[in-house]
Amino acid sequence: MRLFTYAPNGIPQQVTDLWSFPWDIARSVYPANGLPADPAVWESLDVSELSLFTVTPTVQQSFDGTKNTIAEASPILINGNWTQTWALTPIPAATIAANQSVALSQAQAIQSNLIQQAYNSAISTPIAYMGTSFPAGAAIQTLITEVLTASGGTLASGFTWYDVNNVAQPITYAQLQGLASEMLNRAQPLFIKQETLLSQIAAATSIAAVQAIVW
Repeated sequence: MRLFTYAPNGIPQQVTDLWSFPWDIARSVYPANGLPADPAVWESLDVSELSLFTVTPTVQQSFDGTKNTIAEASPILINGNWTQTWALTPIPAATIAANQSVALSQAQAIQSNLIQQAYNSAISTPIAYMGTSFPAGAAIQTLITEVLTASGGTLASGFTWYDVNNVAQPITYAQLQGLASEMLNRAQPLFIKQETLLSQIAAATSIAAVQAIVW
């Protein structure tokens, strides 16, 4: 590779072979008359000169990404080698506060969803009743309520309700009421627990505090 140095008139004034280019090579400076002046030594690199040298890469330093950004900076001469450097830029305080608020809101949403999933799982556990187990959950409770309301206080002879094994179990109006009561009695404290935990999540002021609230 060769380095061509040009005078202001655009005519090449000097050609330098770069096959064994010394790191401290002098860069000839030409005044307006085109004659060589005192050379300037490469102690820093302009952008246009970066391609002339091999820059030794370095591992990006660790940093707090919530408070700073990092970018590659201009290389510096260390022990005769151009070496990659990194520059940290502080994030403005207002931006940090806004980012923290968004992150907290996201953590609260995630944790609230986990609590709601745990609640739905708990109330959906089958109910042991009448010597068997019946499906439970919000949809089943709604269905039982609709059946009891529509029945007018009595069920047809031979009315059945399917258990978890999909076996039709004969059931009376009073027994169906009892099944509904079993579900309600179990669900009520679970619902209170869910609402308490959701309130705690909403009041938490740090991500760590939010994530510590579990079912």
